[in-house]
Amino acid sequence: MRTFAVAFAEALEELGVRHAFGVTGGAISFFWSALGGTGIKVAHFRHESGAAFAACEASIASGRPVVVFVTTGPGLTNVLTGVYAARHEPARVILVSASTESGMYGRRPIQETGPRTLPWDGVFTAGPLFDFATVVSSPDELRTVVETLADGLAARPRFLAHVSLTLPAQRGAAVRVHPPVHTSVRTGRAGAGEAAAAAYELPLVSPAAGPDEGQIEQAQGHGWSDAGTSGPERLQ
Repeated sequence: MRTFAVAFAEALEELGVRHAFGVTGGAISFFWSALGGTGIKVAHFRHESGAAFAACEASIASGRPVVVFVTTGPGLTNVLTGVYAARHEPARVILVSASTESGMYGRRPIQETGPRTLPWDGVFTAGPLFDFATVVSSPDELRTVVETLADGLAARPRFLAHVSLTLPAQRGAAVRVHPPVHTSVRTGRAGAGEAAAAAYELPLVSPAAGPDEGQIEQAQGHGWSDAGTSGPERLQ
């Protein structure tokens, strides 16, 4: 069975995402696991804010949208400083956070994340910080989310989105959704994200640098770690 988490991760890859930075936790575990089944390279950071700063710089350098993933509670509050910095840069960053399902509000769930514990307007809705923000409580919302992200990424040279996922939504059954084809605002070329981004993309590390020198540039910051390799990889 394909879950929402898997289908969403697949759609993000089709939108041109090649890197996801963040700090995992139980409430975001289904989405985090789903990223591993795609071609998206996942980097686990020491702190959520560092992941957001890295995502911002990686997006600027590569011309691609970059995902930041965090769990509930302090996972979300920690990431907001880096996200705010991205607001003022020519970056396209998609924050994917975990949210508490409404049926658990007020019942002392671990790190309750919702309107009872955090400001709703501006964090979970579009406003001064996010161009698009939503809480996904049902897997049936996948198509709307993917199409809205595709529209925003195509229309804006800078785009900041927040998609907050409840656990029932992440593990619910879903069918694969292919993003609509748009013309990239960066390149003027048609594509769901892949072809257009590839034409613009720049290496984050000098091609002349060997595997043991120069790997870590500004985009990775001081929080970089990649559990899947013996050391930092080039982002390309």
